[in-house]
Amino acid sequence: MPFCAYLSRNFAFVHGFAHAVAFAFVHGFVHDFAFIFSLENLSVARSSGYLDHRRSKLNNLVGYTTRSKFSNKLGTMGIRSYSTNYTSSLHPQFITGISDAESSFFITFLKSNKSLTGYYIQLSFQISLHNNDRFLLELIKSFFGVGNIQPKKKRDMVLYQVTSIKDLAVIISHFNKYPLITKKRADFELFQLAFKLVNRKEHLNTKGFTEILSIKAVLNNGLSTQLETAFPNIIPYLRPEVLTHPIKEPQWVAGFTEGEGCFNVSVRKSNSTKSGVQVILRYKITQHVRDSVLVSNFIEYFGCGNFTVRPNNTACDFIVSNFSDICKVIIPFFDKYPLFGVKAKNYADFKKVVEIMRVKGHLTDSGLEEINRIKAGMNSFRDKKD
Repeated sequence: MPFCAYLSRNFAFVHGFAHAVAFAFVHGFVHDFAFIFSLENLSVARSSGYLDHRRSKLNNLVGYTTRSKFSNKLGTMGIRSYSTNYTSSLHPQFITGISDAESSFFITFLKSNKSLTGYYIQLSFQISLHNNDRFLLELIKSFFGVGNIQPKKKRDMVLYQVTSIKDLAVIISHFNKYPLITKKRADFELFQLAFKLVNRKEHLNTKGFTEILSIKAVLNNGLSTQLETAFPNIIPYLRPEVLTHPIKEPQWVAGFTEGEGCFNVSVRKSNSTKSGVQVILRYKITQHVRDSVLVSNFIEYFGCGNFTVRPNNTACDFIVSNFSDICKVIIPFFDKYPLFGVKAKNYADFKKVVEIMRVKGHLTDSGLEEINRIKAGMNSFRDKKD
């Protein structure tokens, strides 16, 4: 049964219950946050050292700080604080959304003297994120109840990976129930075919082994030079056709934004404003041009925004930059369907700028100073800071 602890300055971590919830109020009601853990994730966070990291970063997660002259001047005039959401249970559609954005399905052939075919076949499902988002991967692992998390060779990256056939059955079951909707769906369908062959031990005979080679030939980067040389007569499998449907699931949108979305604050010179400076806010989703129809469907889903294809014709964007649309559509949406990773911090900062602009603070020197301070800690700058 959840319970709340109200503290003025320090956050107390509560344990011994299946779910612990803590709310802290700083200077009345201006600063609040929720940090929700299941007992399982609390122990995981402690053992990984992540809990100590979160404790040390706590003041960066919420609200306005009293160090800002501008926020002091505004006081409580329309300024609200925003929480980064931490929960032990992610929505299934959120899982599918972030998987559409960040996951990969791999078939790997490893040389083996113990196999009659001369190769050991390993199947794996992977999600790779920046090390700052390790906690999000812990939540994903907790959701599936299988797999492991480990650092990647690439600096500052961490990998969630599922490799055993028994555990992959859990992954397969999820995506059959909550389907991927990007072109990655084709990768899943091919991966599932290989999974069935391995699960039935058919990969141990020549026919099944050759069929998996055919599948791998059209999955990700295809066959390696070594495999092409060893098996020159492989006929690539026919990739499944993926039809694009309207976007319907808000939790999928939140999960997809976690991977492919961006909350951007731009400050640039302008001859059209008295201050000579213009503040532009953007909510943006970027994807490979092969999913251009899906990305353009965000216009219908949100009822606002624009769709563009980049000049190199390899990527496309859905962008909402109209201030009214951001206030009336984007902000209410992500308040209702929250983010969970580092992007939740960027969203919280994005909202701070929105609130400053709502009270015309961006038209003052102190307001612009505050906006520039917030902007300096967002997105890629946050990665360096954290």
